[in-house]
Amino acid sequence: MSANGTLFSTTEFDFEAGHKSFHLVAGVRDSQGLEASTRLQVNIVNVNDEIPRFTSPARVYTIPEELASGTIVANITAEDPDDKGFTGFLLYGITTPNRYFMINQLTGTIQVAHRLDRDAGELRQNPSISLEVLVKDRPSGGQENRVQITFIVEDINDNPAMCTKTTFRSSFQTSPPCSVPREYGYDLYGYQLAPSPCSFWLANGKL
Repeated sequence: MSANGTLFSTTEFDFEAGHKSFHLVAGVRDSQGLEASTRLQVNIVNVNDEIPRFTSPARVYTIPEELASGTIVANITAEDPDDKGFTGFLLYGITTPNRYFMINQLTGTIQVAHRLDRDAGELRQNPSISLEVLVKDRPSGGQENRVQITFIVEDINDNPAMCTKTTFRSSFQTSPPCSVPREYGYDLYGYQLAPSPCSFWLANGKL
């Protein structure tokens, strides 16, 4: 305190570090030696000077393809040091343009917004999707923070096997054929694949 009664600080106050209130005794003395004193309470007012901090540890999420729209795939959480000990008000958003995911701006919950087909489109070439998530402590003029997360879309067995080759050619050794009497109106010959136990029959030259 100065000689003219001005009270000033000798350090920088940090509300988040516990500097919330100070109790002081101020005294005054005149030229005759008479004095008086009074008690003062100085309260530190919190200001919005801290950025929100992400508290969800995961940065990479592995999910299967073909999840239903609305399925929750991640929960992004954060806290505001300025509101520690109180119910904070934070807003979440996704800044990366994408069609696959949406985020609840009040809770930070990320949900599927569009079909995830691992076997088609850009996901066939690159099955990972990276997003930048934004959190801020007020709609405008406040503090904000950003984090990047990645979703890896895993393939599932959802498509039947397909054979793209229609003509096959192979050679093999057979044992001499055995014939069957022509009682059915056509020639019937039996062959044995050597050394395989497999066998087949030819009727008029056809399998």
